[in-house]
Amino acid sequence: MKRAGLSGWREVGVDGDGRSNFLEYATGGNPTASGDALACDILTDATGGMWVRFRRLPGLGSVRYRPQFSVGLQSPWLETTLPVAPDPTNPAILRLRLAPPLAPARFSRLLVE
Repeated sequence: MKRAGLSGWREVGVDGDGRSNFLEYATGGNPTASGDALACDILTDATGGMWVRFRRLPGLGSVRYRPQFSVGLQSPWLETTLPVAPDPTNPAILRLRLAPPLAPARFSRLLVE
């Protein structure tokens, strides 16, 4: 896949932010410039739960955004069974809610393919 005149679309970009060009583009960033906002944020709510929100670039067709978690960095990554839906205030943001009681510490990542 090649977009916006970028070569090495799926490799880590030269802008020095550590994200691949594809991930950066798919989460609404600019693969040719450093200093983009983070692709993900976590907000707490009044009930003790958390909202995990991440940016996406609407209209990319078959691109899938799959939040995953692991209990350790050496453990397998598992797909979340929680629903992921657009934020009602901004359709360019997808979100999922982690309801209390929250599980012990976990690692998470966003797989974009």
